[in-house]
Amino acid sequence: MNGHVNTRPAKDLLWLRRLFVVFAVLTTGSAVRSYWVTRGNVDHVDLLYNATLLPLVWGACVVAWRGRWSAFVLLAVVHKSISAFGAFVYFLEMALPSSMFHSRNHPEYLAWNFASFALSAAILTYLYRKYPPDVQGFAPRGSLVPALRMLQGGFLLVAIAITLDIAPTVGRHLTQEGTHDHTCAWVYAELMTAAFLAYAGIAGLRNDWRAFVSMGLIGPTLAAFTNFTHLKSGYEDAYGTAYAPISLSRNLPIFAFALFSVVYLALRFPPRLTAPSTPPAAAAPSPAAG
Repeated sequence: MNGHVNTRPAKDLLWLRRLFVVFAVLTTGSAVRSYWVTRGNVDHVDLLYNATLLPLVWGACVVAWRGRWSAFVLLAVVHKSISAFGAFVYFLEMALPSSMFHSRNHPEYLAWNFASFALSAAILTYLYRKYPPDVQGFAPRGSLVPALRMLQGGFLLVAIAITLDIAPTVGRHLTQEGTHDHTCAWVYAELMTAAFLAYAGIAGLRNDWRAFVSMGLIGPTLAAFTNFTHLKSGYEDAYGTAYAPISLSRNLPIFAFALFSVVYLALRFPPRLTAPSTPPAAAAPSPAAG
């Protein structure tokens, strides 16, 4: 991960640094509450979710206060990807009438999760527009292309694997009436993960490397997170895939590949913190004399 130090950071980065301190405090409080409610049950998805976000948000705060803005943007992207995913899942679990957790008794929970999802998605979009991955000068026939092609193929394969894995559940979702016997929110969320991975793979086929790296950070981040949570808190396997050898042999390679992809792309294509260079004015042809 690039530890670029910028002595004069943009004002928006300073505001984001302050905002992430607030996020860190809120996440810490949420983690303590989850630990108390679940009585320290490390297999519970609520505790796993907060345990994943906690080091990311505090890590973003630390590198930001040390002035390592590239690392801050990357950690912020990973944190907000998982935060948006989790808030989306929690919102759908209560909002979908077919969900086994559907309830309108606590509209404040619905509002809070929707606001969390919207804020995380907005920050994620802003970071990618203001500080996109630095692919300027990347040669289509450069030495990195074989590795990127392997990642591209991997993204498409994982997207297909996720789709095939949840296809039977989607089929039951479309035919089953009333409250479903599966977690609908995770079905939609995993379909979203597959969509990000497929988008990254297609962007690679089109040599759109900026979109490839951007979606290649979000999609694998979500794939790694879902596989991590499913290790200890599975829905198809009663105690998680860690207790099911067949599912474990399938999920661990996906988790390892997703984690490697995020780290590799973050190191090779750090965020661009400055405006792209433009050709000097002297290189432009002079107007004809009148």
